[in-house]
Amino acid sequence: MSLGDHHPETWIAIGYYWLKKMNKPTRAVYLAQKAYTLDNTKIQALLLKGLALYKLKRYSDSLAHYKDAVRLLPNCFEGYKGMVDGYLATSRLTDASTLKFTEKSRYKY
Repeated sequence: MSLGDHHPETWIAIGYYWLKKMNKPTRAVYLAQKAYTLDNTKIQALLLKGLALYKLKRYSDSLAHYKDAVRLLPNCFEGYKGMVDGYLATSRLTDASTLKFTEKSRYKY
């Protein structure tokens, strides 16, 4: 894997650094958007942006990015977790429980 300014993985890695180590979710949102602009199929960029927006308490924006991640990769656990967390943060308990039940019934354990 090559890294550089023209690869979304670089911006995603730097975004997680700013989010986790430097505690700057606003910067992480910018970096995630830059990664997503380079490659709009990168689920990691959507997950990073969703998490950063959640930390900024912009729950509805966060939900939109988690929904996009799940739309692109239906088996993405982190996307569903983010959606449930967003629904709970916005007091949409029925949506959270419906999502949990629907997705649990999708897989046969």
